[in-house]
Amino acid sequence: MNKYGLESLSFGCLLVIKNYLGMFTGFNLSEEEKVFLTALMQLDLLITEQFFLDTFGLSLNVAPKVGTRESSILSDETRKKMSDAHLNLDITLSEDQ
Repeated sequence: MNKYGLESLSFGCLLVIKNYLGMFTGFNLSEEEKVFLTALMQLDLLITEQFFLDTFGLSLNVAPKVGTRESSILSDETRKKMSDAHLNLDITLSEDQ
């Protein structure tokens, strides 16, 4: 996008993932069942995204594997914030807060 500009890209829908929660509207689902169906939708999205990366190449993606930050270059500040968040330390997003 930086090289050719936004106008050089085409956008469209390649496929639709099933909304498992919507399929069970009207059922008295437990919270555990809702969490499971949500996780199933997320898994479908990850598998589908990996399929497209494997099939069509990286072109606009940085990481070759879905859900990883492989090949990403993070600033020292970003890495510290991610580490602090992982360690459940109190972090602020900016000095203004």
